[in-house]
Amino acid sequence: IKPLIRVENAQIVVNKEPHQFIKDSYSEFSLKMMSSAQFIPDLLSFSVAKKDEINEETMELLEPYLNVADFEPDSAKKIAAAAAGLCNFVKAMYQYHKASLIVAPKLAALQIKEGELSDAMDKLKEAQKTSAAAQAKVDELQRNFSATMAEKKRIEDTAKLTQNKMIAATN
Repeated sequence: IKPLIRVENAQIVVNKEPHQFIKDSYSEFSLKMMSSAQFIPDLLSFSVAKKDEINEETMELLEPYLNVADFEPDSAKKIAAAAAGLCNFVKAMYQYHKASLIVAPKLAALQIKEGELSDAMDKLKEAQKTSAAAQAKVDELQRNFSATMAEKKRIEDTAKLTQNKMIAATN
């Protein structure tokens, strides 16, 4: 890894007009990377899979570029459409990182709450199982009670009938 070059303003000439821009380090660092066939797929992969790995140090290194007045897609488009696209990409990643600083703690809190909810749901399921087992026992006892009461009534009816027959036989 080569040491970082200090970000400096520089004047470039486009269509015979001077423009203020960032000092060019393209040939020293970027030419090989940007001319690779994997450059666009790597950018897309980064934007999907690795954008959450951007750290504050990287943001600090980007800020001088972002603070240059001409680091805007419209200004970059005057030089090259690809430069405008890269400008948009860098700004989007920067904005994403800034937003993630606000959202990340909320996502962490959400994960904690989801874990707590999952634990509570597990406890609820266990309580529902216990309740269902207790209700099944109550239902069984109720059936036994009803059967016993029906048997009691049958015996009482039989006893009453027998008593009535004994009274009738003695008269």
